[in-house]
Formats: sequence, structure tokens, C-alpha cells
Amino acid sequence: TGPKGAPGADGAPGANGANAPAPQYQYSVDGSTNWHTPWVSGDLYHRISVDGGSTWGSAMRFVGEPGAAGADAPAPQIQYSSDNASFHSPWVSGDVYIRFSTDGGSTWGAGMLFTSSGVNSDVEFENADLAVGVLTVSGTRAIVSIIDNNGKVVFPDEITYGSTDTTVDLTSFGTLTGTWKVVFAQGKDGASLVWKGAYSDATTYAANEAVEYNGSSYMSLQGSNLDKEPGVDTDYWELMAQKGTDGADGDMTNPMTTAGDIIYGGASGTPTRLAKGTAGQVLKMNSGATAPEWGDAVSAGGSDGATISLTDDRTMAAAEVGKHFEYTSSTAATKTLTLATPPVNNSAPV
Repeated sequence: TGPKGAPGADGAPGANGANAPAPQYQYSVDGSTNWHTPWVSGDLYHRISVDGGSTWGSAMRFVGEPGAAGADAPAPQIQYSSDNASFHSPWVSGDVYIRFSTDGGSTWGAGMLFTSSGVNSDVEFENADLAVGVLTVSGTRAIVSIIDNNGKVVFPDEITYGSTDTTVDLTSFGTLTGTWKVVFAQGKDGASLVWKGAYSDATTYAANEAVEYNGSSYMSLQGSNLDKEPGVDTDYWELMAQKGTDGADGDMTNPMTTAGDIIYGGASGTPTRLAKGTAGQVLKMNSGATAPEWGDAVSAGGSDGATISLTDDRTMAAAEVGKHFEYTSSTAATKTLTLATPPVNNSAPV
């Protein structure tokens, strides 16, 4: 055989092959039945075909199983102090500072005075009162929470206390709707009441000054309060204590006419006059035991020192020692007084 000839020239390029089919996707709720396109809510699985749907790959879950429930956030904790140094819980009398923890007590915010150094009570505000989502509140009272326009208690993103003002960050709440409120740990300091005595329409009264008018007391609600009548101009005066109803006049008539008279209760308790007696008379009950009367000191069988009137013979009893015996009979006859036995003081007057 002869020698190998030289290689021939390269042939012309062949025609381009057909394009591969675009990947296709199908979806299923359970990964085995009811495969469909497109995805709908509730589908958890998908599968892919790379040969135009002739064959399909295995089902693959593209939505993971629900994770375990997260731990609850720690409840806010509060401690109190009387000196802003030693804190404790619960509150006890004398505590004037408060501080908060939002991580279960691991860290604590700065202590804040309960008392007010500002001028606000419960502050109401709207979205227009915010500056880039932040509300500025005059004073440094401790802010507890915020109440939204539906009356729900919410907590601001951040509270920053300054020397004179407090800022409340509400950025996460977006544009506020309606009227919201700030809730403080304690109300604002009250104003002292100044008593000004009887009302005068010539006097200009300041707010919180109080007067008496027609038996009632009123407090001035505003300054420059001149010639505004309490009880009538209610924008200027607030009633504090109202005068009570006048009592009825008493119906007792004084029966006395002469110095020395006395009063006793007559029929049905009616005040009755007993004219004064004469010298030496004593006050005693009448024979019917219905009213007092004046009488002589003589009384039958009277007490020690009283006179016992006799009209006939009499034997002195031992209990009558020291009494005065007097015969009052008009019969001119001798009468006998026999002394008591055993012997008694025979110096008793006869």
C-alpha cells in the first residue's frame, strides 16, 4: 500500500439543535394530588418539568412548617424609691421616685419624680401636635402610657426626660387619627386657695381666690375678675359651699314680767311664769304634784331643823331629836311633850 494521504478539510457546520423546553412549575396543597398552575393561597408544594411537561421532578415543600411559638415578652416591672438611689417594690409611703424595666428586671430606666414640675394635667393631643412623630410635653412628670382615640392603652416607642420638657416618640403609630391622651403617674401640683372674705364688686380677683357672697362661698375661675357677680357669672365663679336653708323662728314666748320670776313647764310643756315668792319662802311642789309653788319652810315631819307643829300631847321619837316642836292649838290648855327614851339631847328646842 502506498503512504497515508493528508487529512481532508473540515466539513461545513451542522444546523443548530432545537431549543430546550422552558421549565414548567406546578403547585399542590399536599404534594401528591391536585397539581395545578398557577399558585393559589394554601399551596405548600411545587414540582418542576424540564421537558415540556412530559415528566416531572419530585414534589418539594417551599413553605416551611410553623415554627414554635415565641416566648412572651417580659411584663413591664416597676420599682419605687424615696431618694432615687435605693429602689424597691411595692410602693410605700414616702416614695417619690419611680423607674421601669422592660426586660424582666435585667436593666432599669432612670428614676423619675412622681411630683410635677410642669404645667400639664392629662394632656390631649392630635397628629398636628407631633413633630416628625414626636410629641413634646411640658414638665418632667413620669408618663405611664398613652391612650389612643379609641380609648385603648398603648405604650410609646421611647420617652426621653429633659430638664424642663419630655419627648414621647410615637413614630411607629404613623399618622394619628382623632384625639389621644397622655397618662401620667401623678396629677399636676394643685393651686392654693386664697380666702378674700366678703365679695366686693370693686375688687379685682385673681384665679383661685375665694369669697363669701349671700351666705355661700365661691372660687374665682380666672384672673381680672372684676364686677362679676358670684352665683350669676358662672364663667368667673364656681360655687364651693352653698348657704343652707334658714331655720324657722322659734315659737317660745317669754312669759317673764318681773325680776325674780322663774319659768317652768306648764300644760303640754308650755313655758309658764311662776311669780317670785316672798322672803324666807322655799320652792316646793303643790299638793297635786303638778306644778311648783312657793311656801313656808314649815312642813309636817320635816327634816332636821324643820318645825313640827303640835296640837296635842306628843311623845318625841328618837328619830325626832334635833327637830323644832311648836304648839299651834288655840285651846288654852297645858300640853305635854314627852322626851324620847332612852334619854336624848334634852336641849332640843320646844
